[in-house]
Amino acid sequence: MAEEKIAASGRLDTPNFSLLSVDWLKKMSETPQKFYFDLYRGAFSAIARQLQDQADYVRKLSEITQPTDALACHSEFARKTVAGWVDEGRQIFGRSLETMTPDKK
Repeated sequence: MAEEKIAASGRLDTPNFSLLSVDWLKKMSETPQKFYFDLYRGAFSAIARQLQDQADYVRKLSEITQPTDALACHSEFARKTVAGWVDEGRQIFGRSLETMTPDKK
């Protein structure tokens, strides 16, 4: 029967699929593009927040009069920086996972 369809029309009828269609290529390229866009956007947001923290740190250092206060300020800034980068990394990773998981429709 399939041979009769091919002979009669000159082609095999296959629903929802065309070798000349590039819709499948578009879908395959959208996921990595969105993934990297979200990754870069998250990284730049994290950098902006960290730069603000650095500006606050430098402002505090400019107002310090005692060496012990400078050490305490530096210690606090180092702790906040590490905690901030860990938190930002978790958030970026979580958003990346959401991007890579297929939509449930």
